[in-house]
Amino acid sequence: MREQLGDYGRGAPNDPDIDPKRMLFPIEALKSFEKMTPEDIKLLGMDPKFSNPCWMIIRVLAVAPPPVRPSVTNTDGKSSPDDLIKAY
Repeated sequence: MREQLGDYGRGAPNDPDIDPKRMLFPIEALKSFEKMTPEDIKLLGMDPKFSNPCWMIIRVLAVAPPPVRPSVTNTDGKSSPDDLIKAY
């Protein structure tokens, strides 16, 4: 599993070749998670049959259409559209 993590899987924590503040993008994490074997998942304390690290990354985010979204009430009690409705 260590070699599957790329830069995050090699070297000691204080390795000068690795920038510890480098941003890990979701697609990088997903690619690493997809390479994990059931044994790797068990090492993380998960049951591969019921949980998988890949399932923790949101790939599709459903957004309710405007007619079913609740309206936003201003401090003065008036109803107004939210920012998402204005984007439509």
